[in-house]
Amino acid sequence: MNDVWTINSTLVNDLRLQYSYFSLATVNPCATCPQDITINDLLGGVTVGPGDNTFQKQNTYEIGDTFSWSHGKHTFKFGGGYTHFIYPQFFLPRSNSDNQYNSADAFINDVLPDNPGRTLRNAGTGSFLGTQSLFAIFAQDDFKVTLGSPSTWASVTNTGPIRWDRAPRPQRHFQRPRRHYVRQSQDG
Repeated sequence: MNDVWTINSTLVNDLRLQYSYFSLATVNPCATCPQDITINDLLGGVTVGPGDNTFQKQNTYEIGDTFSWSHGKHTFKFGGGYTHFIYPQFFLPRSNSDNQYNSADAFINDVLPDNPGRTLRNAGTGSFLGTQSLFAIFAQDDFKVTLGSPSTWASVTNTGPIRWDRAPRPQRHFQRPRRHYVRQSQDG
């Protein structure tokens, strides 16, 4: 929502209010998902398996006000703004585990994966809150100069802005996922 108020021929006030919402989710439909596997000789190194559940939502609230004053060859602008983001997210890669085999035989015979560096499973929570606020103020002077004679006028505008922003670090309420190696048994 925007409200522009022309006070008189030299004064203008511009007030902006905004709300926006964004949501994105990738949800895996299986209750107990199989592991992701990579079989180098069969699939050419392509990983096959269900995707991990992820989501993110963002609510944004914003207010801003700008005041303009024209005086002679100057146009002064002053203003400020406040923006508040509420941003809960979930992302836990390899929540179903990730295994790499050099051959299909190793996979079918249920031997340990060939690449222990790719035999990973994350545990814990992937939830975190990226809530953040932004404060900003500014001042600006546009100085207009007209050059030349009346038949060949050219105007030049010099802008001198000053801006201050304060954006504290996002609030972090989450636990870091721990990385585990998946132990597979070998029936022999």
